Amino acid sequence: MKILFLISTLKYGKGGHYHSLKALIDSLGHNIEPFIINIGINNSPVIDSINVPKKMIYINVLNFSKVITEINSFTQSNKIDIIHSYDEFAHLYARVVSNMKEVPVILTKCGGPNPTYYFPYAKNLILFSQENIDYFKSENKFNNSNIELISNRTLDFPTNIKYINDLKLKLLEYKEHTVFLRITRITEEYENGLRQSINLINRLNKKGHQVILLVVGSIYSETLYENLIQTGNSKIVFVTEDKYTKNSKEILDIADFVIGTGRSLMEAASKRKVLLTPVKLRKYPSIVNEKTFFNFFTTNFSERNSPFYSDDENFKIIEELINKSNTYTENTTWSYSKYTKYFNLENVVEKYLTLYNDIYRDTCKTHHILKNSLDFIFHFIKVHKNIITHFKYKYKNL
Repeated sequence: MKILFLISTLKYGKGGHYHSLKALIDSLGHNIEPFIINIGINNSPVIDSINVPKKMIYINVLNFSKVITEINSFTQSNKIDIIHSYDEFAHLYARVVSNMKEVPVILTKCGGPNPTYYFPYAKNLILFSQENIDYFKSENKFNNSNIELISNRTLDFPTNIKYINDLKLKLLEYKEHTVFLRITRITEEYENGLRQSINLINRLNKKGHQVILLVVGSIYSETLYENLIQTGNSKIVFVTEDKYTKNSKEILDIADFVIGTGRSLMEAASKRKVLLTPVKLRKYPSIVNEKTFFNFFTTNFSERNSPFYSDDENFKIIEELINKSNTYTENTTWSYSKYTKYFNLENVVEKYLTLYNDIYRDTCKTHHILKNSLDFIFHFIKVHKNIITHFKYKYKNL
């Protein structure tokens, strides 16, 4: 079966959902014939690294018809069976092509909060989190949609021993320290998690523990970065070089504890790390254990997580994990068991294939524009507002 994955890149093309798409194609590749079209303003280095037939289509406010023609031509020449939109932006173009060629469409919403005012209609919808499932199943617009929860989005991956050894040389003075790792974009969007991580390291050091925080990520906000490094705390180390941030998961094994959200937490679980995640209304990131797992799983291990422990209860558990090797080992074994059951894509390959086959057999037009004309108009306006906003941002920063 030939599947065309549509994804958009309006900014940097390095976010978690690009890596999720790469992992999905890697897991399904021998069962399907995958193709990719990236629609947007910029290339994505993650998409560029995927070794399948692909095309980059550049967009602006005025070339909607031209973009549709190019996707249509690609779909026709490659005899595509299903279009799989990997974000709501790309989904606009999928809806039009589907209507023209009667190619069935499926949309994946890759995590994130519930929509606040509008989300485009989709006959077939895959979601990553329980909070999204609860929301969409309560919306009348999606009463007749096929909605699936598939949270699994990672695969086993190698460790980059060379990069880890390079970092260890740079951190030689901390070789006896316990390493906490936070992989994140350095931007206001993730500021709460960064500050919670710093607060935790500061308190642990004040209590006499030898710990450091390694923050690995690209700088998206120079203002925030400067503000964070001005603390002058030598136990907070920022690693922002491209070679480390491009495939940051490959250096997870440098850490003893990983403070993660979404995909990065799942990848850490695959490496048997003690897991922490940011929470609302607390000073420190929370431990992820049997008592907190499903609470955080509901919100995709995001900064929307609701706390379970008080700060002091949480801190005491983290101290115990640092002090007691057997407790630490038990927790790392537990985290790997969660990866195996809930995060590993290999476990849902058959589910995806069954879903594709069911959609393919559905011969009705899944996105008939005339039947959903008002929704399509809202979708068109929302997408083109986004294009204008991102073009302004791009040229402002040239």
